[in-house]
Amino acid sequence: MDQLINNILSKNTTQTLIEPPVETKIQQLPFSELTWENFEKLCLKLILTDSKIIHSQSYGERGQEQSGIDIYAQEESYTTYKVFQCKKVKNFGPEKVKEAVAKFLKNEWVNKTNTFVLCTSESMISKGRADEIESQRVILRNYNIELEIWDSNKLSQKLKGNPTLVEDFFGMQWVEAFCVRDYQELNSYNTNKKSTKIINHRFLIAQNFFGRSNELQSIRTKLQESRNVFITGMPGIGKTQLAVQYLTTYKDDYQTICWVRSESAGLMYEDLYLFMKEVMENINRLDNINNDSILGYLRNWMEQNQGYLFIFDNLKSQSELRFLLPSMKSGHVLVTSQDKLVENEKSHLELEPLLEDDSIELLLQTSGREKDMYAIKITEYFGNLPLSIMHSGSFVRHSKKTFQQVYQLLLERPIDVKKRIGSVYSTDKSFENLINIILDELVSIQPKSLDFMILLSFLSSDYISLEWFDKQTEVTELVSLFEDELLYYDVRVALLGYSFINEHVQTNALSIHRLLQSTIRERLTLEEKKNWYRQMTRLFKRLIQEGGSNPIEYRKKADLVKHIEVLALHYEDNMKDVDFLELLNITSNYLTEIARYPESFALNEFIWAKYMLLPEIDEISKACVLSNMGMALKHQNKYLEASLYYNQALSILEQQNLTSSLEYAICLMNSGRLDMDLGKLEESYDKLSRSLELVEHLNPKDNTKKFHFLNNFGLILEKMNKKGAYKYYFKALNILKLSGQLDTTKAGALYNNLSVVLMKRKKTKWAILSLHKSLNIDKKFLGEKHPVLAYRYQNLADAYSVNGFHHKAIENYKIAYKIRRKYFDLDHPDIGILFLKYGRVLVERKKYEEGKQWIFRSLRIDEVFFKDHFHPELETALETLAYIQIITVVKLLDQNNRDIEYIKKMCKEGEKYITRALKIKYSEEKIARLEDFKIILKEIRKGRI
Repeated sequence: MDQLINNILSKNTTQTLIEPPVETKIQQLPFSELTWENFEKLCLKLILTDSKIIHSQSYGERGQEQSGIDIYAQEESYTTYKVFQCKKVKNFGPEKVKEAVAKFLKNEWVNKTNTFVLCTSESMISKGRADEIESQRVILRNYNIELEIWDSNKLSQKLKGNPTLVEDFFGMQWVEAFCVRDYQELNSYNTNKKSTKIINHRFLIAQNFFGRSNELQSIRTKLQESRNVFITGMPGIGKTQLAVQYLTTYKDDYQTICWVRSESAGLMYEDLYLFMKEVMENINRLDNINNDSILGYLRNWMEQNQGYLFIFDNLKSQSELRFLLPSMKSGHVLVTSQDKLVENEKSHLELEPLLEDDSIELLLQTSGREKDMYAIKITEYFGNLPLSIMHSGSFVRHSKKTFQQVYQLLLERPIDVKKRIGSVYSTDKSFENLINIILDELVSIQPKSLDFMILLSFLSSDYISLEWFDKQTEVTELVSLFEDELLYYDVRVALLGYSFINEHVQTNALSIHRLLQSTIRERLTLEEKKNWYRQMTRLFKRLIQEGGSNPIEYRKKADLVKHIEVLALHYEDNMKDVDFLELLNITSNYLTEIARYPESFALNEFIWAKYMLLPEIDEISKACVLSNMGMALKHQNKYLEASLYYNQALSILEQQNLTSSLEYAICLMNSGRLDMDLGKLEESYDKLSRSLELVEHLNPKDNTKKFHFLNNFGLILEKMNKKGAYKYYFKALNILKLSGQLDTTKAGALYNNLSVVLMKRKKTKWAILSLHKSLNIDKKFLGEKHPVLAYRYQNLADAYSVNGFHHKAIENYKIAYKIRRKYFDLDHPDIGILFLKYGRVLVERKKYEEGKQWIFRSLRIDEVFFKDHFHPELETALETLAYIQIITVVKLLDQNNRDIEYIKKMCKEGEKYITRALKIKYSEEKIARLEDFKIILKEIRKGRI
């Protein structure tokens, strides 16, 4: 038998294999069956799958003049656009191809386009169509524009590996019949559709959630109709828990979900920042980037992705959402707020108290008891408010009391309102009554637990790190509970039992309801509140002032800001705490350092308002706050508003005869630096020289205070081409060396400024080394996308350009451009200067026409911004344009078939450019250039040319 089995197994079994049948997949999709609107939407979504595209959208609406463009897109490596014309029409032959290109060439987009893509629902491979396409390709190349054809063949090829889009537009049967995937890939596709990435979510489930089935269905319906829903209602009504339950119920319907704490701007941007780090693979580091930059990145992500849900919890203002909502075309947004932030009723859900039966079931569920008449009385007492009922149930369970005993305790603390149900005030008061009863019992068992609860009531409610308070002397003084680890643990267990706090094991943090926080704070007298503010001010001031030169500690300070902002939110005018306002001042300066300018300005506005109520605040302190407000506005490119604040600060100090103070020198320096940015170089020089002279006369003990004065004065000397910049930079560098600050952001700024002087001295290799030092320092402290980095990359590009490394120059100009576009619109001079420099590199590479387009765009930007056709900032652009004109004229003169009228036109344009440049600043070279144009025009008039 064994031999028989062996013989069977040893036979060559390959002869018995049967070849599988040939089953070829469908090779083309039925684009002609789509409506023209869906054909265009398909093209847009297909464009957004390209990882190189940083932004794309439709251009105009049906019925509007679109100049031959349906969609435009921008790639990360280009400053010009890729434009798309979508043609879902029959018989799109050679003539229609010709018409499509001709129509596009008549509009203003020609000068800012690098690629024209023609998308058609038909095949374009027939001889006649292919020949015409090649003819139009040649025409477009004369404009430095490439032509691409996305016909039915190309579109089908692009969609072969994209089952998501195929299912979206053609249905699941077409996925099976058309898309190329093996069995494993098919399973992966089906599995991936159901896998959900949840980011920042600190609630595993909606704790003690009950009822609300109608509200859940209403949210679902409203999201499908309008893509965003605003849940509103009184505190404690269950808005957050409903949002958590929606997430839990429908999470499988989304690919990505992000929970965003929105009670303050700081918390909102912190969570959006964490989201970006988690999902945006093309971003390597995002430390402390600007808030506007975060919104820009997020908007681009939303435009390029689908199947996402964002939950903004406890939103106070809709300003950020107004920026993001137009981009949320393929996802959902759920907002909870106490205020009605939206007028559209289709997007609004006003949350009412629980139904009576649901309210009773919630109480029974949280208490673990059977229903009786007192359970009903308790729910009626609280007006069916979920938060109060949950705490009542937890109290019954943890204290071993009966419903009757708890109800009796509530009645023993009468509320001074006749009707509890239906009133926000009365509901808050009944909740306060309950919390005070629970706290009294808790304190009778653990007397030290109250201080712990008070501490928590002053902090950011959604995320309080348990590690953060370890070994902080000031906290131990406030809460002696921390000295006894076992007692601390017992109190936390008790607080969890009463549902006062929630702990999040994965982040080692806890959260507390905001209504509970406010109830605890209301127990304190004014003197008790003052004492807590004094102690917490001392703690926060020490933490935010230490570790400034260490990049890790530098970034950790951001974690403190959210707690300090909450303290400011609950500050009362009658506290009159000058030390706390000083803490806010320090915090605002830190926010400016990390490019969170709107928050910095808002905090300074708050300080200014409080200063006005305190007669003991001196004029110097007021002037410093105004100067800080000017600084925050300047960095938001609000130059005129910034100038008003600087002038007001200077005026206060001058009226008080404080012009010999260090604070006056600082205000004067800041104002002079702003004048420099506005191109007012003489005014800037006057202010900066006076401020430097004053600080050297004062000779402060802290020598590092001279650093900014020396650095800024060197900068104005360099800007005005005066001698001595290097000497002042070297003095500033020596200060940093003696104070051990050669690896700080101050040194980064100085190395950058030094590089400009080294470039002028023709020491380009040293300049490049200095710039790389500057870049490395600033990346370490500020991250990859801080606006300061754009200046570093711009200067590095300048150095490479001078050395003839044009490829590296262009690469760095593009990096600078990408950073600046997160902060500035296309009409800002900081964008214009990049266009100018980029154009000049192209001119150096003898790409005159292409370079001319960029330089001309730069000129137009500066003319509008400075409102002066003879502003000094326009000189370089005008002189370069004149140079391009003379080069072009010389080339035309060398041709046999000269277009004399065109040559005259070019000479007259060049003459205008160089004449304007001469009026800005006289030079012999410009006179010689002007003479060249005049000679050529004279020769044309005499018929010699």
